[in-house]
Amino acid sequence: MLPAPAQGAILIACRTDDEVSFSCCQPLNDEETAMCTRIERDFLRTLLGGCSTPISALAEVEEGDVYFIGELLSLDGRQKVEVEKILPIEKSDGLGRDAAEELLENGGRAIVEGIKAAEAKIPHA
Repeated sequence: MLPAPAQGAILIACRTDDEVSFSCCQPLNDEETAMCTRIERDFLRTLLGGCSTPISALAEVEEGDVYFIGELLSLDGRQKVEVEKILPIEKSDGLGRDAAEELLENGGRAIVEGIKAAEAKIPHA
């Protein structure tokens, strides 16, 4: 079972003009984790997903390559589309977006439309 995109990632935010806080936080930053989190979030954002959308993704770095797998399920779990990619780190820019677009082209668009239709039926307060 894949996790939700960016699940478990820890972020420290500081004001853009606070150079002292920014420089103090830099030793805590792990570049590979930041890259993987960005890829997963780009995947989610491209699919227009939210906290309750059945989207999962995992990006990991191994021996200079980024391994990515992402899934989208229908609300009832009966339909699933999946995408897997392996790219060198230096070619991974845009990986999350590209993977989501490929997933949409290969059956994901119908699932997304089904989710939107179901959400439109839910009365909002």
